[in-house]
Amino acid sequence: MERRRRWSLDQKLAIIGEIGVGGVRVCDVVRRHRINRQHVYAWRRELREKGLLHDAPQAAFLPVTLSPSEPRSSSGAAGHDTKSVELLLANVWALRGFDGMSAADLAHLIRVVEQA
Repeated sequence: MERRRRWSLDQKLAIIGEIGVGGVRVCDVVRRHRINRQHVYAWRRELREKGLLHDAPQAAFLPVTLSPSEPRSSSGAAGHDTKSVELLLANVWALRGFDGMSAADLAHLIRVVEQA
């Protein structure tokens, strides 16, 4: 029978810190360290409550320069032409939106995707 392991705060921070780096998923970390998935979520909650783990930074907007290109038509709602917008995020997610989306809606969408 295996003895119960104890994890220091530094070990927990290191293990939780592996998630999301280079596309590493919770299941990858769980397998590598031979721990239960529930440990990861409990440790994440514990570290946040102690102020040792902070949520991802808020969405930030960067200046964008558009270069002229051939006009492309895509069918939007009610048959109007729309301009496609694609954002590639650090966690390998790609967001696609449309011209006219409000900054608040876009920021909300980014936060939801980053937390997924």
